[in-house]
Amino acid sequence: MTPQERRRQSVRELTRHYILTGRLLPRACERCGSERSIHAHHADYAKPLEVEWLCASCHALHHIRER
Repeated sequence: MTPQERRRQSVRELTRHYILTGRLLPRACERCGSERSIHAHHADYAKPLEVEWLCASCHALHHIRER
C-alpha cells in the first residue's frame, strides 16, 4: 500500500469511528437530496472531518467526472 493509500484508509476509518460514535452525522445527499445509501466523500484527505454527503449514485458520478 502506498503512503497515499494508507492515508486514505486511515481517514476512512476515522470517519467510520466518528459516525459510529455519533460525532459525525450523515445527512441527505448534498446534490440530489436522496436519503438512501449515503457516503462521506472527502475532497481533501488532509481535512478528514470535512465531508460532502453523497448518495452512492452521485458519489460514483463525481468520481467518473473527476477522471
